[in-house]
Amino acid sequence: MADKRVFLGWEQAVLPAAAAWLVGRYGLDLGGVVVAVPVARAGRRLEELLVDEAERRAEMLTPPRVVTAGQLPELLIESEDDPVDDLTSVLTRAVALREADRAVFTQVFPYPPDDTDTVAWVRLADQMQQLSDELAAARLTPGHVVELAAQRGVDLGLSEGRWQAIAQLDTAYRQSLGRPDRQAARQLAIEQRQCRSDRPIVLVGLVDLSAQLTGMLEQLDDVTPLVPAPDSHAQGFDVLGGLVVDYWQEQTVDVADFRLADQPSDQAIELVRVLGGWADEAAAQDVTVGLGDEEAAGSLGRAIELAGTPARPAAGRPVTQSAPVVLLQTLARFVTQQRISDLAELVRHPDVTGVIGDEHWATLLDEYTSTYLQADTRHDWRGDDATRETLGTLTERLYAVLPEAHDTPQPLPAWSSSIARTLAGIYGTRDLDTLDDHSIIEALTQLAQALDQQAQLDLDAPSTPRVTFAQAVSLTLSRLARQRIPEPGGTSAVELLGFLEMPWDDASRVVLTDVNEGRIPDSRHADAFLPDSLRRSLDLPDNARRYARAALYLNIVLQTRPAGHAVLLACRHSADGDPLVPSRLLLACDPATRTQRVKDFYPKDESASTSPAPLLIAPGGENRFLIPRPLLDEPPITSLRVTAFRDYLACPYRFYLKHVLRLGALDDRAVELDALAYGNLTHDVLEAFGRSDLIDATDGGPIEEFLNDTLTTRVRQKFGRDARPAVRVQIAQLRERLSQFADQQARLSQDGWRIRQDLIETSLEATVTLDGQAFTVTGKIDRVDEHPDHGFRLLDYKTSDAGDSPQKTHLSKGQWRDLQLPLYLTLVGPIGIDGAQLGYFNLPKAAANAGVTLADWGQDALAEAMAQRDLVIRGVRGGVFWPPSLDVPSYADAVSGITADGAMGRPELIAQSGSDLNNTGVWRER
Repeated sequence: MADKRVFLGWEQAVLPAAAAWLVGRYGLDLGGVVVAVPVARAGRRLEELLVDEAERRAEMLTPPRVVTAGQLPELLIESEDDPVDDLTSVLTRAVALREADRAVFTQVFPYPPDDTDTVAWVRLADQMQQLSDELAAARLTPGHVVELAAQRGVDLGLSEGRWQAIAQLDTAYRQSLGRPDRQAARQLAIEQRQCRSDRPIVLVGLVDLSAQLTGMLEQLDDVTPLVPAPDSHAQGFDVLGGLVVDYWQEQTVDVADFRLADQPSDQAIELVRVLGGWADEAAAQDVTVGLGDEEAAGSLGRAIELAGTPARPAAGRPVTQSAPVVLLQTLARFVTQQRISDLAELVRHPDVTGVIGDEHWATLLDEYTSTYLQADTRHDWRGDDATRETLGTLTERLYAVLPEAHDTPQPLPAWSSSIARTLAGIYGTRDLDTLDDHSIIEALTQLAQALDQQAQLDLDAPSTPRVTFAQAVSLTLSRLARQRIPEPGGTSAVELLGFLEMPWDDASRVVLTDVNEGRIPDSRHADAFLPDSLRRSLDLPDNARRYARAALYLNIVLQTRPAGHAVLLACRHSADGDPLVPSRLLLACDPATRTQRVKDFYPKDESASTSPAPLLIAPGGENRFLIPRPLLDEPPITSLRVTAFRDYLACPYRFYLKHVLRLGALDDRAVELDALAYGNLTHDVLEAFGRSDLIDATDGGPIEEFLNDTLTTRVRQKFGRDARPAVRVQIAQLRERLSQFADQQARLSQDGWRIRQDLIETSLEATVTLDGQAFTVTGKIDRVDEHPDHGFRLLDYKTSDAGDSPQKTHLSKGQWRDLQLPLYLTLVGPIGIDGAQLGYFNLPKAAANAGVTLADWGQDALAEAMAQRDLVIRGVRGGVFWPPSLDVPSYADAVSGITADGAMGRPELIAQSGSDLNNTGVWRER
């Protein structure tokens, strides 16, 4: 084949040089030329540059046919028969896998899916298709692997049998298919020399040519490779412009500006520092950030935007993250499993409001789920009539947009129109804006294309699966797994681009991030089918080729830009603190520089290894994130429950938020009873016992039987027969505690203690006159016991695991922090009970600690408690809810965000919040 290589040099970026050569060779009438580029974005940019040149010349442009390397083969095949499309191929392969001999199949996939799980079979078929495609790019089939390994002395070991099984599965697939698929058609065209082109082919930067594409191009006469390097590197490229691995493995990389950061967060700061240094010299669109780790696009983009510069991922965002796709995914999960968690996700989806209305569905579901812990909607809704009717209305509205027979299997093509109608029912009435709703419009467009392709399938073909609505949705979305939605352009922004696309970017300044081994170059070490050693023996792309490609690409990026316009960043540690390694490309330099870079990467004094990071947001003159002061626009509090005194003693401000504003948290994520719900269920059962005829029983057996029966009834009433597994475990544990209660209660009865049945969970109140004003204290006492010789006991049931004593829960370092038990004495005064003992009936985790634990407070201690009672009453009645306590709970609660528990400099923040005149509100300070 004649050598027609054109070396573009490194005097300018690759695409501008390619555009200049095209115009110089063909003029602006390029309609008869095919231009192949490495990636689609490079093609779009090349077309833009050609348009710019036409406008500069004020002439008409006839653009070339621009294709990617993956699209080029089909333009070169001269055949009357079209190959089988990719969708039919993968569906046929799924059937072949499912029908394969299990002994053969399990050598490849040890655990076959259920025969009815079509989605899982298609997923396995996708894996096999990807493997077949990769082999086909090297002009191989699975059947060649064992043969070539033997010829080249490669010991496949235990995997030899696996590869023989893969070959059998592939053969069965091809026999089922009946005619060539896309890869087989390409190979057949090469073997039969059916590759043709009546137009010249120009290869722009196609340095990573596959054996398959090379075999096709070698049959053509007019192929011009535009090599992205100067002719001094001619030995580094073959006659078609493909890179020579051995050559580029030995080349140096001249890195002028290399900077280190400790972790990815520090790297983001360093990136902002670099961009800030260029701010006066370059606009945002003149800078591209290259990503060694494309997963970092989100965090790096946010850091750039926080610093005040627009940023966007050049590759766009995955279509799977778009609102329509997320909605379809959630709908499919809901109709399949009917989980309330999926229903809660649906009602929170912003695009569903038009279907279900704007009622407070999320709040209702949070309340319902936290109360009944119901996992799914297969059983009847619980609660009162109004709750059941409201939730029934919600599900009816959702099901109204779904196909009626969504659980009945139908041929996959039959579902295309049904899925389209579901989307139309949600988005059809919306007035979508081209810019604001760009992501939705693009996602719906890609969904429509996928549905249209599925609709073309033969309804009666053996490869066409019969699936449910949910399965059809999953299969449709699997076709979009690799698709992306491009960001709308038109505004200046720093673009974030994967490293492998950086050579084809022509921004004047670049920053490459994560220049660490395993990122740049990327490497594979755990391929399930093709480990690196096997790749090397089969002439497949291996780690050596990836390094050579990265060396060439990095040279292109660095050499096509002026000095000072390219910066490389690397991290010493991952976000989890694991040590990282510098890229070998950073060490492809002279020995002295290599030694210094290693020393810099592993400094002896790590504390001095990085300079102080700049702030992403410039600090203002004052903190405006203040703690809102109490607003007292309600009548003074004149009554309080005994349990609320503890909250005021802990923090008056928290008391205000919880008891005056009545703020609390709702959460639909609960899968088990929290401490409060567990205690309430226990109290409910024990209250029933206290009202039964067994309160004087001296035998624990009947008591335990009654408690178990009552617990079973209460659980079924509240949680139904399908309680969550975690709840069932908790109920079993509660039965153990109730068994201990039965034994302890029987002993108390034997000792002469009797439960005052008339006082079981009775609402009590007492008036405390303080400073000439009456204040009401209210509460319920779990049980009041009476003994003919020892008087009264006021007992509170406790189900905490620890089983702490009243002394430990009520006092801390000699100071009262809870007044509940002492205040019981206040409550029983009006009913004639005086001098009662106070205590807990503990039902802890350890059975040995179950039973009555009495407080040992003397009169002096109780007098101190009453003094604290009076202090709380005066504070509550006087509206003294400021400042917040400096002590914060050991765990976050519903108001931790408001009280700024985790804020740095919290004491100063409290002081500023109290003194700031703009933080308005009527308030009184302690």
